[in-house]
Amino acid sequence: MKRQLDYFTIDGAVGGNQEWFRNVVMYIGGCAAATACDCCIYFALRRGMLHLYPGDVRHLTKEDYIVFSQQMKPYIRPRVGGVKELSMFTDGFGRYLADAGEQELALTAFSGEHTVDEAVVFIREQINAGYPVPYLMLKHKKSRYRDFVWHWFLCYGYEERSDGMYITVATYGERYVLPLRDLWDTGYGEKGGLIGFVNKIERKLLSHRTKQIPQDTKRVLRELQKNGIKIFMATGRHSTELSRLPVNGIEFDGYITLNGQLCLDKKRQIIFGKPFSKEITRKLVTIFKNKEFPLALVEAEKIYINFVNDAVCKAQESISTPIPDISIYDGRNVYQATTFFEKNEEARLQNYLPKECRLVRWCRYGVD
Repeated sequence: MKRQLDYFTIDGAVGGNQEWFRNVVMYIGGCAAATACDCCIYFALRRGMLHLYPGDVRHLTKEDYIVFSQQMKPYIRPRVGGVKELSMFTDGFGRYLADAGEQELALTAFSGEHTVDEAVVFIREQINAGYPVPYLMLKHKKSRYRDFVWHWFLCYGYEERSDGMYITVATYGERYVLPLRDLWDTGYGEKGGLIGFVNKIERKLLSHRTKQIPQDTKRVLRELQKNGIKIFMATGRHSTELSRLPVNGIEFDGYITLNGQLCLDKKRQIIFGKPFSKEITRKLVTIFKNKEFPLALVEAEKIYINFVNDAVCKAQESISTPIPDISIYDGRNVYQATTFFEKNEEARLQNYLPKECRLVRWCRYGVD
């Protein structure tokens, strides 16, 4: 598999070039600021975030880039020892984004202490989501990487080959393709890492990669409650699913579950519910009983399914959730239904449903 972002050039160079900087300090140690500048230009040019780049993004020039680098300098300033910690980048660039009026993007740090396999997943997820990946490398045992030592550069693509992932990076106005496994194994205890971008609106408590809620997230939630701020969970999940996940240890003040179909108070008692109409429920129960598709029915207190196949297993695994029990419909209100198949079967199911029903796919095999 190969993915590469639609990157940019400036006067023939791939991205910007630290060696253009006339300020001596920036020329020597401005790689972190240059990486941040390149991120801003990419987001302005390819994602319409024009507020992140003060120049004319449709006519990129070397001179405008140099001016922009001086504007970035106070946020990610070169210093003795360099911008050698991921937090220096996230703190500084985060302040620039805030001052530029950016309300959606947030930064996350991925330490070089992670395994290379975890780094592969991180880079793949970021590039697939349309985000470049700032990369910090401190030392390396191999001389072939001497130009990347104590240096920030930007990854904007990857290719998965038989011998592992190769990443495409931009630095010094050039494009390089590097083997990630070799690059990640620096041979030194002091390591750099990667920076990820997340959309604050889409950001989730639970990572399906680590299966955990970060400790700093838990701490922030506790601090909010300590200061009298109520916290509510808004999720597409059911309350029984939450009990099996790491979020169960967090005392929320209320729950908006099933994407708003069922709202619960602090003790998980129903304060609002909007079940399907009798007509829609009747159609769903017919599908459920015929067993042409695997179909899970969601009631106020339980979820159950008519039968299980490989698509069910794969879909539930993708969201860190156990497979529902097999059971029968007993006449209670149904708030949501989930079926499991690939996209080419959607039209066939839609023929059995009332016109007001809409299918919403949440993974390759799962559809609400």
